[in-house]
Amino acid sequence: MSAHLWSVVAAWGLAAAAFGGLALGAALRHRAAARRLGELERALRGTARGTA
Repeated sequence: MSAHLWSVVAAWGLAAAAFGGLALGAALRHRAAARRLGELERALRGTARGTA
């Protein structure tokens, strides 16, 4: 393969790795936020039930 083709393959590989990392980070943040929202909703229901 020519040097140009190697550089194109490397650039595409780096771009795919970067966007894959961003997608993985977003999925992990989404999972953590959903878990935290569930905790907050359970705490809110528990507080509302205790005051009524």
